[in-house]
Amino acid sequence: MGITLAAEIDTESLPTQQGKKIVEMVEMCEFFDFPSELRAPAGGADCFEYEITVAENKRNHTVTVHDAAIPPSLQLLLDVLARIARSQSRQS
Repeated sequence: MGITLAAEIDTESLPTQQGKKIVEMVEMCEFFDFPSELRAPAGGADCFEYEITVAENKRNHTVTVHDAAIPPSLQLLLDVLARIARSQSRQS
């Protein structure tokens, strides 16, 4: 069984600059163009798996990505979201 870190992040409830940054990052990495799953050719038992869902206006897209398959354009967004999620879990 793995370690789970889950969070729901509403950009409207974040400080204005932080919310705008996330929206821009979603657009810059072309999140809605990613396939629903990104896997490395050879997975390992100790790899992390991330599930990211973005809901924007009438669009909704979920991407499941494995550590070794994270594209550089998605890594920056993932880092920011993980930092916010860890912060939220400490506050709970």
